This record gives sequence, structure tokens and C-alpha cells, in this order.
Amino acid sequence: MRKALSLSLLFFVLIHVGSLGSWAQEKSSLSVFFSDSLEAEIGSYFVYGHISVNNRTAAPTSMQLSYTTPAGWVLLGEKTSRFTAYSDSTYRIPFTLLRQRHARANWLPLQLRIDDEAGHSLLDTFLLIKAPAISDFSVLASISEIEIGMNDDQLLLPLQLFNKGTTDGVYTISDRSGQLELKKSNFLHLEAGKDTNILLPIKLSAPLLKNDNRVVLQITDSTGISRSLPVTYNRVYRSLKMNPSRYKMIPFSVEAGSFLVDRVFYYYVDVTSSILLKKGLLDISYRTKTFGPLRTVERNILVANFRSKRLDLSFGHLSQIKHFYANGRGVRASYKGRQGVYFDMEAITPIKNSVQSNYNFSSSIEYASKKAQWKHQLVLDLDKKRGLNGYLLFHESKFQLLSNSFLSINLSAGWENYTRIKVFSNNDLGIGLGYAFLGQHKKWDWQSIWQYHQKSYPGVNKGARTVFQMLRWKIQKSFLEISYQYNSTTSSILQDTLYIADAFNFNMEKLGGKWAVGTEKINFSLGTGLFRQTGLSAGQLPRYQYGELTFSARLLSPTRLSFSSFTGYANNARVAQPVWLTNSTFDLQYKRIGIKGFYVQQPVLRDSILKYLVRYNQTLLLSPYLNFSAFKRLTGSFRYSISKSLYDNRTTTSVGFNLLFRTKKDDWQITTSGAIPITRSLAPGSTGFSFPYLTFAVKKRLNVPALFKRRYHDLTIVAYEDLNVNGIMDSADRKIPDCRISVDNKHFITDSSGMIVLSNADTGIYKITVQPRASNKSLIPLEKNKIVSLQRNEEVFLPFRVGHLVYGKVLLDLDRYSGLKFTPENILIRAINEQGKEFTVLTDSTGGFSLPLPAGRYTVALNAEAFTGTIKPEKLSFTIDLISFTVQEVNFKLVQRRREIRMRQL
Repeated sequence: MRKALSLSLLFFVLIHVGSLGSWAQEKSSLSVFFSDSLEAEIGSYFVYGHISVNNRTAAPTSMQLSYTTPAGWVLLGEKTSRFTAYSDSTYRIPFTLLRQRHARANWLPLQLRIDDEAGHSLLDTFLLIKAPAISDFSVLASISEIEIGMNDDQLLLPLQLFNKGTTDGVYTISDRSGQLELKKSNFLHLEAGKDTNILLPIKLSAPLLKNDNRVVLQITDSTGISRSLPVTYNRVYRSLKMNPSRYKMIPFSVEAGSFLVDRVFYYYVDVTSSILLKKGLLDISYRTKTFGPLRTVERNILVANFRSKRLDLSFGHLSQIKHFYANGRGVRASYKGRQGVYFDMEAITPIKNSVQSNYNFSSSIEYASKKAQWKHQLVLDLDKKRGLNGYLLFHESKFQLLSNSFLSINLSAGWENYTRIKVFSNNDLGIGLGYAFLGQHKKWDWQSIWQYHQKSYPGVNKGARTVFQMLRWKIQKSFLEISYQYNSTTSSILQDTLYIADAFNFNMEKLGGKWAVGTEKINFSLGTGLFRQTGLSAGQLPRYQYGELTFSARLLSPTRLSFSSFTGYANNARVAQPVWLTNSTFDLQYKRIGIKGFYVQQPVLRDSILKYLVRYNQTLLLSPYLNFSAFKRLTGSFRYSISKSLYDNRTTTSVGFNLLFRTKKDDWQITTSGAIPITRSLAPGSTGFSFPYLTFAVKKRLNVPALFKRRYHDLTIVAYEDLNVNGIMDSADRKIPDCRISVDNKHFITDSSGMIVLSNADTGIYKITVQPRASNKSLIPLEKNKIVSLQRNEEVFLPFRVGHLVYGKVLLDLDRYSGLKFTPENILIRAINEQGKEFTVLTDSTGGFSLPLPAGRYTVALNAEAFTGTIKPEKLSFTIDLISFTVQEVNFKLVQRRREIRMRQL
């Protein structure tokens, strides 16, 4: 910039033209040249310029140049200078301006005045200077650790905010953890170069009320620059109960509830507990009885689960649905052996008068070998009541082919033994096999699944066949996909109701393609292909051409919309007339209100070679809803549903609600929900909103003491002045109030009787530390630290004596523009008496120190060898008298040497 300026001035002098941002004034053949505007570069605190005076007169001229700088700028050198411009020559006067911290990024005038010897003004004008636009700030807490009372739920944080930039700043104070409530307005405006002190009230949320914490505030300016400020607060106690009881507490959760189903009233009681043992965790759950919507009765359900590092053991009410349906009482054990070997065993026996009457036993072993995982499982299912026994051996291997390619292969064999009836396939061997593959390569994904089970295969997968092939090509934020899906099962999975159409997901064959695109706010997919229903429905339902569409979007900040639709169409030689099926759903939500809906159309065809449409099972439903919260404790939702079964032209309406109330400590919880029909459908076997359903439950979390053995103990600490210095508290000794004592990481202050109590504390080792306090600095503890092994109730006495003390602080005066990081902790303080005996102490995190000393005269000094850099103490040592005085205060000040300013000549 300076080279360009010099060239511009030279060009200006040669051709006498005032372009290129220069100014000239002539008087008596005397010309003055200077640049009309100067701007500091980013990263530089200096602006360099010069003024040229061209004297074309025959005689030398003496003149005086004076400057008047705007706010935020300092002229390096004299503000007034005298010079002589000789005949027919040019005299150059360079000047340097220093940008200060409070300089603003605005064009400001630098006043220039040139007078002759007689005091007549030859020049009175200005040039403009400007600081670069810089956004920068710093923030710090005046107190590094804040103390709050034992029952306080808020703290006052003193903050110092410095605008180190050249532009005005708007600052936002927020909480990075999301657990604080900032009461004061968190928008602050601060002019460039200014600083301010604020007292920020912070309300602590429930999780932060329990213990001491370190919270982090985030201060962000309008340009996006942010600073983090960690704040540590300590809760100070007079007494503290570590646990609610002196006995070990067992956490329990008790829930009692009732529900009404179609005018029949039921109730239940549920108890759960999680007990921490020495080598594991025991979870217990017991429920008296429960009734599902279909009135499936379960009574006295007990489940216990023990988990340790290697063993996972469960017993009580168990269920199994992977290979066989099993539901009853049993035991399940899993053991983790060495080198990643797992053993599992399970046995389930039926409950009297339950739907299931089979006994199920299984065992498995799983282990790893190089890049493969192997599993072998044996399952026995014995049902004497039905006269059917099943036997199955299952094997599975998992391989990691590449870093992003996986292959799983399974092979199984078994048979069924019918003991009561004779069947053609009795004891025939049934084979099951399959694989699953997932491969990824750059923009390609390939997923392939195939499962096959013979009709003689035992258990829930009898005759089940599944095929899924998918190839996907990813294009930036979209993808193209082709897929083939087929599944067929001999189980009666289909539930032909007005509200559930499983035919779209089970016993079907589907071949098609799909295109999808997604952004942060919108997701859209569109697909088409061929669809037919197989399995049990193969003789009744035809083949379709289908189209499917899904769409979800965040339209505006509080608005969300989702929509999906699957539609099939058949018009071929197998049907007597065109047939349509569809399943469409949508959900539109704005803030807390919304509306949901769906439309289902399922055709019913007459079974023959040519399919004739008998009717459509059609259902249309709309359900507006409202979600709400109140008093920070109550949340819930209300909904109104109206549906119409089109084939019988019957309208069903109902209202529903869900409410949840929690107390502040979350130890009480009340829930209620319900669906109350206003009108009903006459469709046979219809479910959903066709009967009233109400629930009400109260849940209480509580701790039950185990009275067999006392677990916790009390620790009482008494601080007293030991007048006769015998280490024993006598009747004449005085108890010391307001004495600061820390027990491990907890901070205490003794009460009026000089006592603190830590009640119901765990057995263990506790470190007691006496902390100095301004109100009792003349009292010195005989033992500053004390270790206590708490095995029973203990009472600890801390003796103090009147002594002599030197205390103070190391203060810092650092260069604001320096990048050197220096903190005042761990600085060595030395106290040397007249006999040459030395006592030492290190400063704490705030630079403070406190050193008890015998009576005498001392030289208190810093270590001179530690300060060889740019930071030096103003005074290295002080002399104190601890004979005439018991307490003396000494403060050291460390000053950083300011950087030298070099004058540059142009």
C-alpha cells in the first residue's frame, strides 16, 4: 500500500493533477501534497503516511506542522514540528499513526495545520483515516469459582465483556448444555473498543441442583464468532445427607392402574426394581395381572434378570418366537467365555389354562474365527397336549468380505413328530436354508436376501419363502433403485379388518423400480412396477400394476407434512372388470396441532377361474389432534377421529386423549389415556375405535431400606481453638464458627457451634482439608489435612491456635495485544526469616496464597530466576513484621513488557 501511495504521489508531482486521491494547495509558489485517505491493513496496528512541501520560491521558508488525531488513534512522535523548506526543493515529513483498541472502522478526520514564521496559516485541512473492520471480543468471569448456598437454585455470575474489534458488537449469551435458564436478557450491545461488567443471574435446572458442576456458557456475536466460558460453582453446606437413610437403599418403582375395555373393568399392580450388587445388577419386575385389548389374560407375571460381566441370567415369564411360539415360565442363561465365545441355554414351560401348551428347550454356542462369526443352535419343542413335537438344528455363519461388504449364510434341518394323528409328512426331514448379502461400492448398493423352508420344516417358518433383491445407484442427493420382493407363508398372518391390510406387506410378490431424492427439508420417492398377492390369498386376489409415492417436508419452521400412497390397478383376462386397491396415509402438523388420515380399499373377489368383484372393503379416516404441555409438568394430546366404512356406509366417530403428569423430582408419575367411541360400525369383527377403552395409572419411584445391615455412617467434624495447645478439646476451648472445611470434593462452613455433619456417608477413606478464610486468618490449624477411614460413626476434632500468617495475591498486568498465555497459579512464594530459615507455598488458580509462620520478621519474595522473559515483577520482595502483627498482607504485581514500537521512515 505504501509503495502504491508513493508512486501515486510521484505521478501527482510530475503532472500536477489532483486525481488518484491526492490534494494540493498552492500559495506563493508553495505546494503541499498528501494522500486524502489512509486505511490500516488487517493485522496491522499502524498507518504510515507523509506530507510533501514543494518550495519554488527563491528564498528558504520556515514552517510549523501540527496534527490533531481523532479518537482511537495516537501519533507516534511530536504533534508539532518545525522545518525549513529550502528554495526549489521538496521537503517530506513522514508520520506514523498507532491504532488503539477502541479505534472504530469509520472514516475519521486527521486535522493538518501548517503555519509560517509569522503564525499565518498556510494550510488548514484534514485527511481521512480508517481502521479495518474487525470483529473480535473476549469474555471472562471475574470469579473463577462461585459459591452458592446449600438450598440455592440460582447463581449470580459476574462477567467482563471486552469488544476488541473496530465495529459495534451485538452479543448473545446461551448455554451449551441446555440445562440452564438465563433470566437476564442475553442480547448485549457494545461499542467498538468498549468493555462492560454484567451480573448474569443463572437458574439451575433439576439435574444441576444435586451436585457441584462445571457449566459452559457460549457467547456469540452477530458475525458468528463465539467464545466458550467454563464456570465452576461449588455448593457450600452446613450439613449434608449423602444418602436418604443409614441403611442400603433398594430402588423400587410401584405402578398401580386400571383400564376399562368395552364396559369391563380391570386392574393391575406392577413392581420393578434394579438392585446393584457387588458383582452385577439384578432387575426384578412383577405384575399381578394384565389384560390386552383382545382379553388375553396373564396373571402373576414375575421376571428377574441378573447381569454381570460374563453372565446374563433371566427367569420367570419368558417368551420365544424365533423358531417356535413359546410363552410361559422358564429360565434363560447367556455366558460370555474367553476369546469371544458365547453360550446360551433356554427352557420355557407352559402356564396352566394358557393358549400355549408346548415345552420349549434350546441351547446354542457362538464363536468367532478370523473374519467369520459362527453359531450352532439346537431347539426342542414338545407339546403333549396337541400331540406334536418339533426338533430343529440351526447353523449360521457371518462373514465380513470387505470393509463394507457382509455375507450371512444359514442352514437348518428338523422334523415334526405327530403322536396323536397320522399325517403324510410325519417325521419327514425339513430343510431350511438362506443367505443375506450387503455390498457397497462407491455409488452402488446391493442387497440380496433369500430364505427357503420346506413344508415339512418345523415351527413358525414352515413353508415360508422369502426373496429380496435390491440394486441402488446413488446420484448426489438422490438414488435410483430396482428391486424384487417375494414372500409366502403358511401361517394365518392376514387380518382382514377395516383398519389393517396386511395383504400389502405379507404373502405378496413385487417387482419394480423407484427414484428418491432427499434434502434437509424435503424427501420424495416415486416407484412403479408389478404386484400380486400370493400364499393363502393366491386363489382369490389378482395381479396388479402398482404405483407408490412417499413425500415428507418441513414447509416452514413449525410446519411438517408427510404423505404416502400405494395404489394397484388390474384390468386383464383374469378379472371380469377393472379392480383397484389402495392404501394412503397423510399427517399434517403445524406447531402443536395437526391432522392425520388414511384411506384403505381392499377388493373382495369371488374365487373362480375368472375373478368377479364382490365388493370393496373401504375405510376412510380423519383424525385432527392437539399436542400440548402445561406448567412444565403436564404433557398430553387430544384427538378426534371420524371414519367411514364405505361398503356398509356406516360412520364411526370417537375421541381420544393421552395425559402424562410428572412431579419436579420425577418420583410421581400419573398417566391416563383413552378412546371413547361416539358411534360404532356394524362391520363384523371390527376393532380399533369400535369399543370404549380407558386407562389410568399412578407410578411412584421410591427407595426401600434394607434393614438387615447398616450401610452408611455419620462423620461429624468440630473446629475449635486449642487454647492450651494440647490437641484435646477441653471445656475452656472455644468452638470456631464459619470455618471453611472441604471433605473430598464437598465444601462446608461450620455452623455457630463450630460443627459440620456428613450423614449417611459411604464406608471409605475421606480427606479433610482446612481452607483459609479472611474472618479467621489469625487462627492456624495444627493439621491442615487429615485422613479419616470411615467404618462407623466418627467424630473428628480439628484444633486451631492463634498464630501468625502472611497472605496475599499475585496480580497480573499483561499486554492486551500479546498472544502470550500466562496464568497466576503455581507461582512459588518464599518467606525467609532473620536466621535464614525458608518457608514456601504455591499460589492457587486465582493467584492467592496463605502461609502460616512462626512469630518473627520475614522477607517475602518471588523466585527471581523464574522471571527471565517478558514478564517481570514490579517489586521482587517485601519485608513484614509478624511480631508486632499477627497477620500481614503482601501482594505482588507481574507486568508484561510492552512491545517496542519501531518508527519507519518513508
